[in-house]
Amino acid sequence: MKSSLTLTLAILFALPFAFSQSASDNWVFHNSPNDGWFGAIAESPDGRIFAGGGLPNSFFRVYDGNTWTNYTQAGTGVNFYFFGRDLAVDNNNVLWISPGNQGGITSWDGTTLTNYSTANSGINSNSVFGLAVDHDNTVWLTSMQSFDGTDWTSFSTNFCNFGGRRSVFVADDNDIWISGVYSVGIETGIITQPCVYRISNGTSSSFHVNNGDNLPELSGGQHLIAELADGTVLIAGKTTTGLVINKFDGSGWVHYATYNGSDVGDAFWGICVDHSDNIFIAGRKNATTSQIVKLCNGEWTVYDLPEADGFPNAIFDIFVDSQSRLWIAGDKALCSLEYIASNCLTTDIQDNIQSPVCEKMWYDQGYLHLEDCPSLISGAQIKVYDTSGRLVVQQSVSESSVYLGRLNKGIYFVQLYAADLPVQFSKLYVN
Repeated sequence: MKSSLTLTLAILFALPFAFSQSASDNWVFHNSPNDGWFGAIAESPDGRIFAGGGLPNSFFRVYDGNTWTNYTQAGTGVNFYFFGRDLAVDNNNVLWISPGNQGGITSWDGTTLTNYSTANSGINSNSVFGLAVDHDNTVWLTSMQSFDGTDWTSFSTNFCNFGGRRSVFVADDNDIWISGVYSVGIETGIITQPCVYRISNGTSSSFHVNNGDNLPELSGGQHLIAELADGTVLIAGKTTTGLVINKFDGSGWVHYATYNGSDVGDAFWGICVDHSDNIFIAGRKNATTSQIVKLCNGEWTVYDLPEADGFPNAIFDIFVDSQSRLWIAGDKALCSLEYIASNCLTTDIQDNIQSPVCEKMWYDQGYLHLEDCPSLISGAQIKVYDTSGRLVVQQSVSESSVYLGRLNKGIYFVQLYAADLPVQFSKLYVN
């Protein structure tokens, strides 16, 4: 492997933003008047928020809960391209960045920036428009390549183009999903022949509209991939008939939901699902207004966010953090909202809550103790939610005792999942 280029990242200055709020909806604006494009949002395991872009010549900024610190890409030769940039944080709190149309990818360990390009590493392209990190800290790129920290592995795409405005998603079961297209039209034109690539336990499969696979054919924005609490993978996109969401049923794609109201926007670039299965899709309504469309239990709600009120005129990423704050990043604006989540968990999931994950489960002095757990295998993951649907703890399970930290008295929902096993739920009572 070629050696990578390691650079010291320059701190431009600390940004002591006050929590100024708009007159409605209690949105918090984290940007300054001189900011440019914000393209992506991510959260580290230690709870910091990362935002890509911002001020002119800004690379990314970091929020520790009180103060934003802005970092430049001085000396890297890398610039953020506003449609392409993406962020992901691995289990070691290392930030990974795809600048888009140049520069390959970069990582930041809190001190130094390491750049991987075709000139100094085994990366196959300097144009990487999206990335994600799996549970094993392997980085997956929309250029159809993975990097485990040592080796680069490329995958044959056959008919799909995974450059440009594409997305890569890591599911809870560690499956990798990458969306692409066969042919690309202009930004507001038709993007035809969509395709999706899946890597599951080392086995790859692909889905293509020309093969009869039911994938949304875009008319604006990009394909968006997300996952519900029960492990159902979704793909969404703006088509000529409206905003369409399809789901993967284990072998192929079937229709999930469509919003075809006259007020639907013309392009969408971001999707997220919160801890209660609220589905948020974000993008642009028109040239002066961004839009968020929410789906919960078959009911659609549309939120228009005018640029005149300080919102971006287009949203490029939407994200729900571990504190149940909704974040949006876009044109000259970075905003967050503390909201009360609706309970959108399906009836099947709610019924399964009564099925025990383990025959015995109890909480004592910060530890969750498990006994007689047939699904407790190496690599299993556990999530604990409070009754509002807020994710309280996410932790790997390798032993019969899992440290969760101090929990307040009350009722919690425990979700246990592992590869090739159905998601299981149980109630936990903390006295």
